[in-house]
Amino acid sequence: YRWPKLSPMKQRTRYQKIKSNHFYILAVVLIVIAGVYFIYHWFQKDNRNQFVSADEIERISVEDAYQAVQNGEAILVDTRPLSGYISMHAAGAISLPYDVVAQNLVTIDPDRWYILYCTWANEYTSAREALLMLQAGVKRANPMIGGLGAWIQAGYPTEP
Repeated sequence: YRWPKLSPMKQRTRYQKIKSNHFYILAVVLIVIAGVYFIYHWFQKDNRNQFVSADEIERISVEDAYQAVQNGEAILVDTRPLSGYISMHAAGAISLPYDVVAQNLVTIDPDRWYILYCTWANEYTSAREALLMLQAGVKRANPMIGGLGAWIQAGYPTEP
């Protein structure tokens, strides 16, 4: 049996259909690979905070921070360089500067609540450090709105 010879137009149409099918198959394969990659990284350390930016971390008011520290619910963390901490810091705060937090994450209790402050108006440093802590497995870390300036302005105690 001889196959009927197709006209050049029908041959082009058949080729275009095959080419089109290959494109859709390739697109589906790429989407599946991207999905698997995303899901793998989403659950890699069972830590969904790795996709959160520092801007998305919930801030804590100075009043709420003070109450949480007074009630023993939270630890207040000064994220400024050590020289700033030595000159003045919120009473009871511990020093954990942003540039050394990565080396000290193993000493942090992941089950405690940490309230962090800095001197940036938008809590930039404390938010970035809170994000690092959350990515390392700390269950709760929040920057304090207004930082040390807001603490002082509220009249809460400081230490030299």
